[in-house]
Amino acid sequence: MGADLALEASLEEVLDEGLRRLHERGTWKLWQFDDKEFTDAESFRAHLHERRIPPELLRLLPKDDPRAPERPAEAALRQRMTELLARCQGLGRALQEEEQPAPPRTARRGRQRERQLVSEGALLRDANVDIICAVVEAMEQEHPQLYASVLRPVTAFVAELLGEGVRATKADELAPEDLDKLPAEEVARISEWLTEKVDALSTKTRIDPKEDEEEEEEEEQMGDVDLFALTPDGGALTVNAKWLQHLQERLLGDDGHPRKVRDGEDPHSLGLVLEWVYGSIVSTAEKGRDGAKRQLGSHLPSAPAAFDALAAALRDQAALEERRRVAKELLAEMLRSRREAAELAAAHGSSPAGGDAASALTAGGEVADGPTAAAAAAAGGELPDDVIVQLLKREALLTRAKLHALQWERGRMERELRSLRTQIKAGEPELERLKRELDELKHAPRGLEGSYRTAAEMERHRHQLADAAIEEQLEVQTAFREQGSKLQALYDRKQRTEYDLVKRDNEVKQLNGWKATVDNLVERFQDMLAQRAALAPDAAAAAAAVADVAGAGAATAAGGAEAGSGGAEAGAGAGEGAGGAEGRQALQAASVQVHINKMRCAAL
Repeated sequence: MGADLALEASLEEVLDEGLRRLHERGTWKLWQFDDKEFTDAESFRAHLHERRIPPELLRLLPKDDPRAPERPAEAALRQRMTELLARCQGLGRALQEEEQPAPPRTARRGRQRERQLVSEGALLRDANVDIICAVVEAMEQEHPQLYASVLRPVTAFVAELLGEGVRATKADELAPEDLDKLPAEEVARISEWLTEKVDALSTKTRIDPKEDEEEEEEEEQMGDVDLFALTPDGGALTVNAKWLQHLQERLLGDDGHPRKVRDGEDPHSLGLVLEWVYGSIVSTAEKGRDGAKRQLGSHLPSAPAAFDALAAALRDQAALEERRRVAKELLAEMLRSRREAAELAAAHGSSPAGGDAASALTAGGEVADGPTAAAAAAAGGELPDDVIVQLLKREALLTRAKLHALQWERGRMERELRSLRTQIKAGEPELERLKRELDELKHAPRGLEGSYRTAAEMERHRHQLADAAIEEQLEVQTAFREQGSKLQALYDRKQRTEYDLVKRDNEVKQLNGWKATVDNLVERFQDMLAQRAALAPDAAAAAAAVADVAGAGAATAAGGAEAGSGGAEAGAGAGEGAGGAEGRQALQAASVQVHINKMRCAAL
């Protein structure tokens, strides 16, 4: 660490470099990427758009329009992060309540144990651990890339401090028990870093839509400007006049975010100048850059790594967009299929005759062949072939839609199961600590030693000690039961989620098999229909030719009675020779029809 600190530039060197850039380029900002230097964000962004980001991912980038109103998803995320930040700050303020005369129970420990923890500095560690676990659990419910951007630096930092055989933390999973193995200073460092990330995500980055268009025209968005500038002669450094005016025209609103000053509200035009000077507020752009530069561990963030993270997030977003497109197409196809099914039902009616025909076509689970099937189909008023094909296609469509919904639900349940496992891992050590503390209280000496003036005083003191011990034991026992009940509820939810997950997996497997069966049935049915359509003209011609030849042979046999049986045999032989090929085609067409009848029965 000493070598890393020695390589860091001092504050004087950074100031000298910034002044040099102000003199030479008019700005102190500098973006370095792909061995190129950019002095403004627009040129840097244009380079990424034109040279590095593929066109199919470029369209997924959010529109960088500060004047655009906040979208519902952005507002919902900011609200969740604001609530999470308030929760983290509440956990931090819980330590201050220990100084009160009658402190409430915090972290579910007895008062005697809490006094020991305060002396050892472990109570602060526990509060920081609670903050870390709260942030990680909340981020698990967010976008995978957002969760990874918060979790991966923490797990890498823990892996850097703990050895391979000591830690249980993985690259994509933080083990809460490893936090107890770290020094209290490092745990506080992780907690502070996570709190800063949550604070950055809860910051409002878009202006409110203006009710008055004239006010919107007068409103000039600051964007990413230099906060300081050189005087005209270049001899001194001063606050940028544009930034100073921006501060003078704003005050903090009820939600804690800057807003425009109303008429007569700030007669001295102080605005937020003093808040900025004393560090109560900072520039949004500066805050974002400072937060991006701060990293846990010895690995400093780099522009290539940040670009890789951006590309990965865009690819994930592209996958989500593709999934949404498929879902919309399925919804459109289902709506169209429902209309077609309604039209078919109106055209052909829906009566039990079709079901009776289907049962007549099958006997003992086997498909009936020949005249029996045809007669049953004719008696039952079977559906046309194209209607059966449409019904099979509708079944395949509904199966695809169900699979799409089940796969999405399965992913949600996997995330929920991961969150439950994290909560259980965080709660089990607390239950063990409470159990040990309860055992210590049960076997702890009562402290009855000492000298007393009278027996009554000794008895009174003994009763006081006994009452205090019982009260503390009941307090710890209550906390132990509460923690056990909480863990038991988590165990039950985990078990139900695992059962539902296995159930969904079985449903997916069954539906995949059913989908393959229906698709195969549709394909074979259409092939048979195509073969029948191709053989229909030839079969009709062959049947006509056989009839003609048979009629000619009969006439020849009747007219040449004097020739005897030889003429008849000659006529029959001629009929057989002329109609042999046509007869085979007729038999083939009949065979195709038999297969179609079988498939109709299977479809019904």
